[in-house]
Amino acid sequence: MSYKVKQNFVADTVGLNWENVSKRIIPQLIYKGQVLQREELCKTGLYFVCPLPIYKRVLNRLGGKDKIPSFPTQPAAIHFLAYDYTKDFKDVPKGEIMPLDVIEEHCTTVYKVQEAFSAVSLPEGNVYGNALKKCLYG
Repeated sequence: MSYKVKQNFVADTVGLNWENVSKRIIPQLIYKGQVLQREELCKTGLYFVCPLPIYKRVLNRLGGKDKIPSFPTQPAAIHFLAYDYTKDFKDVPKGEIMPLDVIEEHCTTVYKVQEAFSAVSLPEGNVYGNALKKCLYG
Protein backbone atom coordinates (compact mmCIF):
# COMPACT_ATOMS: atom_id res chain seq x y z
CA MET A 1 0.00 0.00 0.00
CA SER A 2 1.42 3.40 -0.91
CA TYR A 3 0.56 6.71 0.58
CA LYS A 4 0.98 9.89 -1.43
CA VAL A 5 0.90 13.28 0.15
CA LYS A 6 -0.10 16.13 -2.05
CA GLN A 7 2.09 19.07 -1.17
CA ASN A 8 1.58 22.65 -2.17
CA PHE A 9 4.73 24.67 -1.86
CA VAL A 10 4.27 28.27 -0.88
CA ALA A 11 7.00 30.78 -1.65
CA ASP A 12 8.42 32.12 1.58
CA THR A 13 8.93 35.76 2.39
CA VAL A 14 11.52 35.08 5.05
CA GLY A 15 14.95 36.56 4.58
CA LEU A 16 17.83 38.09 6.43
CA ASN A 17 17.12 41.13 8.52
CA TRP A 18 19.62 43.31 6.67
CA GLU A 19 19.24 46.22 9.06
CA ASN A 20 20.19 43.95 11.95
CA VAL A 21 23.13 42.58 9.96
CA SER A 22 24.32 46.13 9.22
CA LYS A 23 23.92 47.18 12.84
CA ARG A 24 26.23 44.35 13.87
CA ILE A 25 28.83 44.36 11.10
CA ILE A 26 29.50 48.09 10.87
CA PRO A 27 30.24 48.65 14.60
CA GLN A 28 32.57 45.63 14.52
CA LEU A 29 34.43 47.13 11.57
CA ILE A 30 34.73 50.46 13.36
CA TYR A 31 35.95 48.88 16.61
CA LYS A 32 38.41 46.51 14.94
CA GLY A 33 39.65 49.27 12.64
CA GLN A 34 40.34 51.54 15.62
CA VAL A 35 42.16 48.74 17.46
CA LEU A 36 44.25 47.79 14.42
CA GLN A 37 45.36 51.36 13.71
CA ARG A 38 47.15 51.31 17.07
CA GLU A 39 49.12 48.20 16.14
CA GLU A 40 52.69 48.86 14.97
CA LEU A 41 52.55 45.95 12.54
CA CYS A 42 49.34 47.15 10.89
CA LYS A 43 50.34 49.45 8.03
CA THR A 44 47.41 49.00 5.65
CA GLY A 45 44.33 48.92 7.88
CA LEU A 46 41.46 46.48 7.93
CA TYR A 47 40.11 44.49 4.97
CA PHE A 48 36.41 43.60 4.82
CA VAL A 49 36.04 40.99 2.08
CA CYS A 50 32.45 40.02 1.38
CA PRO A 51 30.06 38.92 -1.38
CA LEU A 52 28.83 41.69 -3.67
CA PRO A 53 25.26 41.76 -2.22
CA ILE A 54 26.62 42.28 1.32
CA TYR A 55 29.00 44.99 0.08
CA LYS A 56 26.13 46.83 -1.61
CA ARG A 57 23.91 46.60 1.47
CA VAL A 58 26.63 47.79 3.86
CA LEU A 59 27.59 50.71 1.62
CA ASN A 60 23.92 51.57 1.15
CA ARG A 61 23.44 51.55 4.96
CA LEU A 62 26.34 54.00 5.19
CA GLY A 63 24.67 56.32 2.68
CA GLY A 64 26.62 55.20 -0.39
CA LYS A 65 30.15 55.90 -1.54
CA ASP A 66 29.44 59.65 -1.55
CA LYS A 67 29.18 59.61 2.25
CA ILE A 68 32.42 57.68 2.69
CA PRO A 69 35.07 59.26 0.46
CA SER A 70 38.09 57.32 -0.77
CA PHE A 71 41.37 57.51 1.12
CA PRO A 72 44.78 55.98 0.43
CA THR A 73 45.96 52.92 2.33
CA GLN A 74 46.91 53.77 5.92
CA PRO A 75 46.69 52.20 9.39
CA ALA A 76 43.20 53.72 9.91
CA ALA A 77 41.90 52.44 6.56
CA ILE A 78 39.01 50.10 5.93
CA HIS A 79 39.24 48.36 2.58
CA PHE A 80 35.89 47.08 1.34
CA LEU A 81 36.40 44.30 -1.23
CA ALA A 82 33.40 42.82 -2.98
CA TYR A 83 33.70 39.51 -4.76
CA ASP A 84 31.30 37.69 -7.04
CA TYR A 85 31.19 34.88 -9.56
CA THR A 86 33.06 35.67 -12.77
CA LYS A 87 31.08 33.25 -14.93
CA ASP A 88 27.46 32.30 -15.34
CA PHE A 89 26.50 28.99 -13.71
CA LYS A 90 25.59 27.50 -17.10
CA ASP A 91 29.12 28.19 -18.40
CA VAL A 92 30.82 26.08 -15.72
CA PRO A 93 30.79 22.29 -16.10
CA LYS A 94 28.89 20.40 -13.42
CA GLY A 95 31.16 19.59 -10.49
CA GLU A 96 33.66 22.35 -11.29
CA ILE A 97 34.37 25.19 -8.86
CA MET A 98 32.75 28.48 -9.74
CA PRO A 99 35.47 31.10 -10.27
CA LEU A 100 35.35 34.20 -8.06
CA ASP A 101 37.00 37.57 -8.49
CA VAL A 102 37.13 40.96 -6.79
CA ILE A 103 34.41 43.01 -8.46
CA GLU A 104 34.74 46.27 -6.59
CA GLU A 105 37.01 47.85 -3.99
CA HIS A 106 36.59 50.97 -1.90
CA CYS A 107 39.13 52.23 0.64
CA THR A 108 38.14 54.80 3.25
CA THR A 109 38.92 55.46 6.92
CA VAL A 110 37.44 54.17 10.14
CA TYR A 111 36.42 57.73 10.97
CA LYS A 112 34.46 58.24 7.75
CA VAL A 113 32.63 54.94 8.30
CA GLN A 114 31.89 55.96 11.90
CA GLU A 115 30.57 59.37 10.77
CA ALA A 116 28.38 57.86 8.08
CA PHE A 117 27.02 55.16 10.40
CA SER A 118 25.99 57.62 13.10
CA ALA A 119 24.62 60.27 10.71
CA VAL A 120 21.10 58.94 10.57
CA SER A 121 18.09 60.82 9.28
CA LEU A 122 15.89 61.45 12.27
CA PRO A 123 12.11 61.71 12.04
CA GLU A 124 10.33 64.95 12.86
CA GLY A 125 10.14 65.98 16.50
CA ASN A 126 7.51 64.47 18.83
CA VAL A 127 7.15 61.34 16.72
CA TYR A 128 6.64 59.16 19.82
CA GLY A 129 4.29 61.60 21.53
CA ASN A 130 2.19 61.98 18.39
CA ALA A 131 1.95 58.19 17.97
CA LEU A 132 0.86 57.79 21.60
CA LYS A 133 -1.75 60.53 21.28
CA LYS A 134 -3.06 58.94 18.08
CA CYS A 135 -3.43 55.58 19.85
CA LEU A 136 -5.04 57.09 22.94
CA TYR A 137 -7.30 59.67 21.39
CA GLY A 138 -7.74 58.42 17.83
